[in-house]
Amino acid sequence: MVAGRPREYDRVLIAQQMMEWVAKDDSINLCGFCADYWIPYSRMWAWAQEDKEFRDILEMIRLKIAQRREQWVSEKRLHQTAYGLNARVYDRPMHQYYREDSKYQSDLKKEEGATIAPETANQFENMMNQIKKLQEASNTSLISLANDNASS
Repeated sequence: MVAGRPREYDRVLIAQQMMEWVAKDDSINLCGFCADYWIPYSRMWAWAQEDKEFRDILEMIRLKIAQRREQWVSEKRLHQTAYGLNARVYDRPMHQYYREDSKYQSDLKKEEGATIAPETANQFENMMNQIKKLQEASNTSLISLANDNASS
């Protein structure tokens, strides 16, 4: 065990420390907090699942981080790529948008990969053959008309 690391975590104390930490101008990701305070990142999410008050505090901290990260991007203090990689972690509406968009894109790929019913394929082929015959007939008529006009 690392010296100085508590065996048991005090969620109330950690929530207070997070609120103090997020008030600093350079607090832009929760991994930084977890590393500074020797708290496994996965434990934070487990506590959020178990404890509504902790979950609410964590959500507010994520909002503050999202706000700061957007501000940093607009001030060119944070590259857009770095912002985009983690935007969904901090911005709930963005996360929901990405989930919905991913599902939509996945559904489109499924539709594209779906096989066409044989009767639909036959109808399409028949229609294309009819169009081809009409084009050929039209071309033949135009050629005949052009020949008539040339001989007159």
